[in-house]
Amino acid sequence: GKDIMRSLGQTWKVLPAAKKAVYERKALVEAKTYDNFFKTAPLQLLFEAEDRKEKKYMMKRFEELGRLPKRPPISGYALYISRQKGNPRLSPPENLKLFAQKYQKLSEIEKAGLTEEVRIMKEGYENRMHQLLNP
Repeated sequence: GKDIMRSLGQTWKVLPAAKKAVYERKALVEAKTYDNFFKTAPLQLLFEAEDRKEKKYMMKRFEELGRLPKRPPISGYALYISRQKGNPRLSPPENLKLFAQKYQKLSEIEKAGLTEEVRIMKEGYENRMHQLLNP
């Protein structure tokens, strides 16, 4: 597998621009065809997907195209973290550590409010999914 990919990569590097252009045009046409499929495909395809990875990918594509609602965060903590703006001078793990420390300092009432907000978001998401998948 890796040897084949490496060989193809080397061949691609030395291919003249005119020949590359032919393949790049074909790739663009295929990408548009693929996007159009997801724009028009019935959402019931999700039920037909047997593979979990395939189903997860399809859901993500439908979400990206706005055909399915975005999934809500899994917890109040996840909601809190998603709303934080990181310090660009810190690494992502350092920012996450800082956010976790800030979250720990929230009052129980604030944490309960986040949890309730997530519950409402999940409820809305489930209702919308039910409407979309059971017309």
